[in-house]
Amino acid sequence: MSEESTHREIMFSVDIEARPEEVWRKLTDPNEIPKWSYMERCELSELKVGGTYRFIDPPGPDDTGQILVLELNQRLVYEWTSSEPEPTYMEYLLEDRCGYTRLTVRNSPFKKGPQWDKFYEQNFKGWLDFTMQLKALLEGNEAAPVTESTLGDPNRV
Repeated sequence: MSEESTHREIMFSVDIEARPEEVWRKLTDPNEIPKWSYMERCELSELKVGGTYRFIDPPGPDDTGQILVLELNQRLVYEWTSSEPEPTYMEYLLEDRCGYTRLTVRNSPFKKGPQWDKFYEQNFKGWLDFTMQLKALLEGNEAAPVTESTLGDPNRV
């Protein structure tokens, strides 16, 4: 069976009225990440290939992300180890669009089947919510706080 038929991914793009450098800082600075995600705290060993993020959200176990690709102000890829049965990959792609930034978010692969379905649905809702929170933060708009209980609430987007 081909990978295409056994795997799926979460991928979407959003245009943000901010320069790529500003978006990059919000995406990579461990002090900024809790402002647009539900993480209580974030730690980073080093912002370079091989560096590791630790995403802290008590009382649950910590999530981790080992940086695999880092192209300053353009692309970040890390292996995401969370509650899924196997690690997935997070990718942020930033494109300078003359006055705004197009941010593409991708989380993959998610296997098809009941063991993975809830993770795919939770992550889709979560990454969409986080991305919209990030957009609101960078554009100076008011956005409702992100919490575990609001993830997937259709009134939030």
